[in-house]
Amino acid sequence: METLCAGCFAGLLTGALGATAYRERRGHVLPAVGRTKRHSHLVKGRDGLPPLALDILVAAPPKRAPGPEEEPLVFYVLDPQPLLFGAAALFAFGQASYFANSKACPEAAFRRMYVVGIGHASEDFCLSDTGFDAQALRQLRRRDFPPRNHASILPGREPNVHARRLVEALVDEVLPHVEKKLLGLSHRPRRCLLGASYSAVVALQTLLLRPGAFTSLVLGSPSVSFDPEILEDVAAGTYVSTARC
Repeated sequence: METLCAGCFAGLLTGALGATAYRERRGHVLPAVGRTKRHSHLVKGRDGLPPLALDILVAAPPKRAPGPEEEPLVFYVLDPQPLLFGAAALFAFGQASYFANSKACPEAAFRRMYVVGIGHASEDFCLSDTGFDAQALRQLRRRDFPPRNHASILPGREPNVHARRLVEALVDEVLPHVEKKLLGLSHRPRRCLLGASYSAVVALQTLLLRPGAFTSLVLGSPSVSFDPEILEDVAAGTYVSTARC
């Protein structure tokens, strides 16, 4: 397990935002987001919790024949809308165009990487071409992301059953659906999970609830100040072999 912390994440995001300004001669944006397909997924209600509607955004690499020994790569982006998914996909596939083949250097692996965003259904926070309901999205995040109940959702500091349900559904249900049904992969790929701010805390919870599910984590400024206990829980584990900040 490798973790990549805030400094490198800032570079990724800065480069991605710079890439959004690039235009081809015909005036089109880089094709990464143009290749994106949106899928809906409903996590069934359980244990008194209502169903959870999710959007799955898939940006595929340029079509080509994979090499016989190439390991499939999937870069998962939590809480992808309205910004993070597009930034990650534009950066990854913008960089890929610099390399003639997927073996030119380690970064050339972007040429064979899927970028997959997983987050709340856009209808639940009124996402459209003109904007979104920031307060509605904030409350969805407060309900489903922190490891302990947020005061605006439930009083007290009890373990957050919504967050546990999200993490378990992500690994046990959504990942197999994405990789087998949407991507058509025949075996498990190398997985990386990106979280920023509150969603980075969700990524940390995968270490506690489903260790080994992801090969690498990218944590952008995790909002651990609200739930500092999670740092003690993670530190007590034995699954983090390399940390880069």
